[in-house]
Amino acid sequence: MGFDIGVLFTGSPNVQLSASNPCNNGTLTSDVAAAQAQAQANANANARASRHKLWPVVGLRLGYDF
Repeated sequence: MGFDIGVLFTGSPNVQLSASNPCNNGTLTSDVAAAQAQAQANANANARASRHKLWPVVGLRLGYDF
């Protein structure tokens, strides 16, 4: 039998985007960079709006050997 209790820190979001086949296309590269910047800005705004950075964690383990 075991019991765990603790806290989980979620931290700050980090967004990374890339093209699966960029083909040295300058327009695609700049579009991906712009989409990444927008997604990162949205993730940061949502993280600031959320007051929950720490989450309680509780675990209970039961086992039986025969």
